[in-house]
Amino acid sequence: MSEIRPHTRVNDILLASLERPALRWLSAHMPSWVNPDLLTLVGVVGAIAILLGYLLSNQAPEFLWLASLGFMINWFGDSLDGTLARYRQIERPKYGFFVDHTVDSLNEVLIVLGLGLSPYVSFNIACLGLIGYLLMSILVYIRTYVNGVFQISYGKF
Repeated sequence: MSEIRPHTRVNDILLASLERPALRWLSAHMPSWVNPDLLTLVGVVGAIAILLGYLLSNQAPEFLWLASLGFMINWFGDSLDGTLARYRQIERPKYGFFVDHTVDSLNEVLIVLGLGLSPYVSFNIACLGLIGYLLMSILVYIRTYVNGVFQISYGKF
């Protein structure tokens, strides 16, 4: 595969009418020193906060606020990295695709590990959810390569 062919992005989530304008606004107002790689790192920091929040909820349920904050931080970094690259026209199709989806998978493992080690979800059930997520990810990546459709939402999720 010498180059990434152009593909159609399908992200028809339930809150898309709110998320897309927010991401465009954030991209337009992001300081010049913030780059997509930094935002990817911010997303990882959010995933680690989620992991810690869920782990610490074994000690006190009040630590769930940390997991919730981690979700907001993860959304900010993960959703904005590609949007900022497209807004500034500094996309790196191969590198960006590889790094973004590798980091997304790592983040999901951290999040689900924390959830499964919390007192709120059985570890087995959390792992089944992770397996389902990773299988859907594989489907998305294969469809992108075969059909040229990068569909990251199914059923408004």
